[in-house]
Amino acid sequence: MTQTPSEVLRFRWLDAMLPDVPFDGWTEATAARAAKQAGLSEGEQALAAPNGVPDLIDAFFDRAGQAAREALADQDISALKTPARVKAGVLAWLAALEPNREAVRRAAVRGLLPWGAASAVQRTWRIADMVWDEAGDTSEDYNRYSKRGLLAAVIPPIIMYWLSRRMSSSIPISTGVSALPRASAGISGELPSHCLTYCRSRGPMGPRRRRLIVREG
Repeated sequence: MTQTPSEVLRFRWLDAMLPDVPFDGWTEATAARAAKQAGLSEGEQALAAPNGVPDLIDAFFDRAGQAAREALADQDISALKTPARVKAGVLAWLAALEPNREAVRRAAVRGLLPWGAASAVQRTWRIADMVWDEAGDTSEDYNRYSKRGLLAAVIPPIIMYWLSRRMSSSIPISTGVSALPRASAGISGELPSHCLTYCRSRGPMGPRRRRLIVREG
C-alpha cells in the first residue's frame, strides 16, 4: 500500500512515540519527545499531524485496521454467515492491536475525556465501517448506517472486555476465524461467543430487521 509523504512522516512519528505511550500516555509532551527522536521539524510535524495527538491516535488505529484487512484477505470467510464474518473482522482487528495493548488502554482513557470524545466517536465509526466492508456489506441505503452505528455502539464495551483479559498467543487468527461458526466460548481467548450476536425482530411495518446486541458473558 503506497503511502503519501504526510503518512510516511505520521507513521515515523507514531513509531517513535509508541514505546513511551504505555508509561506517559497519548500526551502532547510524549508527542513532542517522539517528534524530536524522529527528527521531525515543526513543518514536518504540521504536515504529518495537523491536529497533533488525535491524528497520531487515528494513525495507530488505522494501521491496525489495515493489518486486519490483510489478515482477513488471507482467510476464506466468504462461506460464513454475516454475524460470523463481522466477528472475524473484530477478532482480526483486536489481534492487530494486541502488541500494543497498553497503548489501546491509554487511548480508551483519553477517549472518555471531554476533549477526546469527538475524535473517539469518529474513530469508532471508521472501525465499524472497516469491519462491515470486510464482511462484504454493500448496502447503500439506511441499512448501511444502521449496521455501522450498531456495531460502533458495541465496540467500546468489546474493547473494555478485551483489555480485561490476556490474549492467548498460541492460537493464530486463522484458528479463531475457522472456529467462529462453532460458536465456541472465548475464541482465541478473546470474545465470548455471545459478545457479538444478532437477533431478529419484526418491526411495526412487518419486514424483519436485524440489530446487533451485546450480552454479558
